[in-house]
Amino acid sequence: MPTLRTWLNRLPRPIIELLRLTRTAALWLLEPLDWIHRRVTAASDRGAAPPLWLKRHSGPIWAFDRAAGEIAATIAVLGLLRNDDRVLDIGCGCGSMALEFQRMLGESGSYIGFDVHKPSIAWCRARFAADARFRFELADLRTAWSRGPRSTVAYRFPVADGDADFVLAKSVFTHFLEPESQHYLGEVRRVLRPGRAALLTAFLLQDGGAARPRLRPPDFTFPYGGPHLWWRIKARRESTVAYEEKYFVALVEAAQLRVDKLIPGYWTGRWISPNAQDLVIVSRS
Repeated sequence: MPTLRTWLNRLPRPIIELLRLTRTAALWLLEPLDWIHRRVTAASDRGAAPPLWLKRHSGPIWAFDRAAGEIAATIAVLGLLRNDDRVLDIGCGCGSMALEFQRMLGESGSYIGFDVHKPSIAWCRARFAADARFRFELADLRTAWSRGPRSTVAYRFPVADGDADFVLAKSVFTHFLEPESQHYLGEVRRVLRPGRAALLTAFLLQDGGAARPRLRPPDFTFPYGGPHLWWRIKARRESTVAYEEKYFVALVEAAQLRVDKLIPGYWTGRWISPNAQDLVIVSRS
């Protein structure tokens, strides 16, 4: 029996985009029920949560809170953040990590998040309007998710050179092809303060990985592309992208960044890990 991915790969891109819009509309209609559920169950202890359709724009709805909590716990365990830091959140979406940083940063800390998705930025600006530590910028770019006038590879992060103490790129390089990854890695290097770290998430394919026994089936497979970059859905490469691990590390080093730590995620089914995606901790070289 054909899988969902097999079925999607038979569809032309315009049909896939129409299905995505239909899904968004359905989630928008379900939002009143979700709002009632959150109030009755007190499901969120982080204040007002984004609506369902914005959560889905950032990934699976069921993983929205869990993924943010996993990353926040890793940041804390590795000691990557100080309470007075200036944080840059690349591709902040509708604020899943901003909600975490709101409690992790002290009064003298600050946060800048940017994203290409205008509705997400509008929601974040309203949600965090009373918190002067937080600022959100719209990256008006031409991408698969936005129709702005500027190219991603020409975008300059809204932070001065060396002015970010901690940089986060959660689920960003999982949607980038090589040119976008090269440019964003260069921008990470530009804004990162010497001696401080950035946390990047990615899907990294390892040589000889098939020899390692699986604990369970992988969350994703990447049957298209190669030899260094692979994707999951044939008609929509940027939907989910994986890099050969050595190649991605080479891209990081070419941007004059140093890989300090690489933590495999559990997405492959071969690792026991607190995070789904692979984590790459980098610093200025």
